[in-house]
Amino acid sequence: MPLLPRGTRCCASFLLWSWCAARLLAQAADVWRPIPADELALIDNPAMPGSAALLLDRDSFVDDDKSFLTEYYRIKIFKEEGRKFADIEIPYVPKSEEVTEIRARTVRPDGTATEFHGEVFDRVIVKSRHFSYHAKTFTLPEATVGSILEYSYKMAWHQHAPDVLKHPQSYLITGMFTVPTMRWTLQHDLYTRHARFAIRPVKNGNLQWTMIRGPAGAQVQRQNDGTAILEVRDVPPLDDEKLMPPADFVNSRVHFFYVIGPFWTNTATATFWANVGDRSSEGVEKFISSSKRIQQETARIVAGSDSDDAKLRKIYDRVQQIRYVSYEPEKTEKQLKRENLKENKNAEDVLSHGYGSGNEINYLFIAMTRAAGFQAFLVRLTDRTRAILDIAVLDASQFNASVVEVIVHGQDRFFDPATRFCPFELIPWGESGVKGLRVQTFGSGFVNIPGYHSESAVTRRTVNATINEDGALESTFRVAFSGQEALTRRLDWYDDDEAGRKRGIEDEIKGWLPDTARVEVTAITGWDTSQGDLVVDGTISIPDYSTSSGRRLLVPIAIFRNTKANPFSSSARKYPVYFAYSHRTDDTTTLRFPGGFRTDSIPQGASVYFLNYPGLTIAEKQVPQGVEVHRSYVMDGFMFDKDQYRQIKTFYEQVAADDSQQIVLERTAPDKQ
Repeated sequence: MPLLPRGTRCCASFLLWSWCAARLLAQAADVWRPIPADELALIDNPAMPGSAALLLDRDSFVDDDKSFLTEYYRIKIFKEEGRKFADIEIPYVPKSEEVTEIRARTVRPDGTATEFHGEVFDRVIVKSRHFSYHAKTFTLPEATVGSILEYSYKMAWHQHAPDVLKHPQSYLITGMFTVPTMRWTLQHDLYTRHARFAIRPVKNGNLQWTMIRGPAGAQVQRQNDGTAILEVRDVPPLDDEKLMPPADFVNSRVHFFYVIGPFWTNTATATFWANVGDRSSEGVEKFISSSKRIQQETARIVAGSDSDDAKLRKIYDRVQQIRYVSYEPEKTEKQLKRENLKENKNAEDVLSHGYGSGNEINYLFIAMTRAAGFQAFLVRLTDRTRAILDIAVLDASQFNASVVEVIVHGQDRFFDPATRFCPFELIPWGESGVKGLRVQTFGSGFVNIPGYHSESAVTRRTVNATINEDGALESTFRVAFSGQEALTRRLDWYDDDEAGRKRGIEDEIKGWLPDTARVEVTAITGWDTSQGDLVVDGTISIPDYSTSSGRRLLVPIAIFRNTKANPFSSSARKYPVYFAYSHRTDDTTTLRFPGGFRTDSIPQGASVYFLNYPGLTIAEKQVPQGVEVHRSYVMDGFMFDKDQYRQIKTFYEQVAADDSQQIVLERTAPDKQ
């Protein structure tokens, strides 16, 4: 980290620390800081003209030693749509964090103010079987165009710094490891005119940091007492683009962590991750250590004449018979006591008890594949549905998932039997297309987990439709989801009952159709299995499917045509395009025409290429009193650089145009009087 000249550094240190002291004194006195006249008079953001609002100022102060943070925001409203920022939401984790000392006010353009004395509500943002995320919410009064909104709060956390930070000399430490702490996200939903961040470390803690995509010229500065301070100006917002990657792929942030160990250098990245893998391997190897019981069970299900693929499939199927405790609803203390599940201390216990939680089923898979003669390892990774692994950030808590790597004839193959309903040799899409840390004693290192091609996520839609004389469509349909498409839906609706699953599928199918469409699902098969397709049967009716033009009836060739707004309508792109995973959709649609009409014209089909492969093909053929349309859409790849945006935009426009082609029918019978 480059240093300022000594005199400049001392001056900057004094000024920044003076700010911290003045800020804390102002809070203690329970007063608001004066608002400059130029901020009261401001009518637009000169850096981004036409903005709805502007974040004028932000102060964020963390005291790691005393386990609390304080936040202060000052926001200027320029347009009616900017009034939404008067609805304040402060996220927190119940039982772990507590939000207190909420203060807020609205300042009118003339400088007079209205203090907030209203009610603060507690709202659940996310709730799952084992986790809940809440928010304190309230609305500032009299928020009008020209107003300035101010609010501040304190958040304390109940889990204090681990003792190893305060007394590292009391522990036997080998190598280097870190304890993660605060993370600063430097971008706001609004353009930030000015922001200051400070973190006071645990006493005697060796606080370090890594900045990811920091603003130009921004540097974290360490004060004499160890406090780290960052001041930034004119930070553009993190824009909301359709089909953009998760925020951590593109945002600006600083990660802080405490280093514990005999050494620390800015080039210690490789050493750090090797140490993480080595330490992880100790627990993993102890848990999966081979036993006679595991060897016997492996020999029972695997024959010596089996191919490697057959052996792996048999072992995979066996471990997926283990009861998935992690996917079961949270139980009461009474239920847990009655069930009296014993702790699994090793892979043999998982096999003997017949149940497992967390990654225990993956551990059993490793133990049994090794017993069958394969090399197998646990690979820790960051699920990209939520975040991305930044290797430069020396923080092992970035890992939130794992898969199993099996080496077969020198080739890496990846499995995740611990994910419910996950088919053989498929892993959830969030675990693919990323780097993972292979956990191996004296040899841990990163491996590339490849993404899948479109053939691993296929949706097949079959429709038999009849067009009425008035242009309405009535049809039956079948949708078969395979691979990733089936797994994703099985997991998304795992906790729902039959009615909830049906409602969710119906809503999804309605999203493929015009707004006037009515959908009824009559049957769904394949929910509770990792094998085969998830199959949906039902009916569709669209009253205004066709358009009448004199004696002609114009019938669109694609029932599942995209009627929603084009996600790529803008002329330029700021962020990469992110599709989650490669996918393919194959449609077979049979359209039967009403009597008294003849086919006047049928489109000649279509073939649209995207990045040198056929992204869309449409072919039609006539059948008795109708037309059969075959449509195939392929997206091979999940993230594309913004430099490829023009090609993506052109491709989507061509797909929309080809999906809008129409069959022209001409009436042959006399019009009804």
